[in-house]
Amino acid sequence: MLDQAGWHGQAALQVPANITLLLPPYSPELNPVERVWLYLRERFLSFRLYQGEQAIVDALCAAWNALRDETGRLATLTGYPWITQAINQAADKPIGMTPEPTRTRFSASLAW
Repeated sequence: MLDQAGWHGQAALQVPANITLLLPPYSPELNPVERVWLYLRERFLSFRLYQGEQAIVDALCAAWNALRDETGRLATLTGYPWITQAINQAADKPIGMTPEPTRTRFSASLAW
């Protein structure tokens, strides 16, 4: 998805004409990655002083690794109901010329 931020480009992205990938300029409630960054900032990156650039990189790596080690946390953070509904609906409909759709269900617990 493109949130129209100046640093996000779409030159290499080939989107079919019937698909729209634009978000309003500031819409963190529609962009799941914003919740991931919020979680990382709140739990691992806020209220700290770093000695230099390498210390920042190390803290970011440690935060991402901690997130990776928490089974199910990423699905919980990014599993908005509208996203899971869209994925489930897409799984029920064949795309293109595939003879039989793959029927996988995506579910995420939204318990805090």
